[in-house]
Amino acid sequence: MALQYGFYNSLNGDRVYDAKDFAEIFNGIINDGVFQSVGTAFIVKATTGIILEVGIGRAWFDGTWTYNDSIMTIQAPASDLLYDRIDALVIEVDQTNRENSIKFVQGEARTNPVNPTLTKTTYVNQYPLCYISR
Repeated sequence: MALQYGFYNSLNGDRVYDAKDFAEIFNGIINDGVFQSVGTAFIVKATTGIILEVGIGRAWFDGTWTYNDSIMTIQAPASDLLYDRIDALVIEVDQTNRENSIKFVQGEARTNPVNPTLTKTTYVNQYPLCYISR
């Protein structure tokens, strides 16, 4: 890769920057992860039944930020009637659709359950906030 630099004001349209260029300046300063000093760092708490609360927090993954400024309630998928299962509550970074979200990844119901396989591709990555034995 060649030498890169920035930012300079555009003169007659000679400079075009995008979000990736802006995020690049944080490499080496900010590491991927949840900021422990913001809110409750996305702490997950069980409430009633299959309802969970995700706390206030900020995260940086894949050159994008995610910020939750109030308690988020989310419903877990129903458990299996016969077998145990492990589900994950994740922050998903989806660069294809240009959005970050908090969602469940359902594990496989089985006699000896294991953590679900999280997506890790060039454009979509999932980062676990917690695993839940069901």
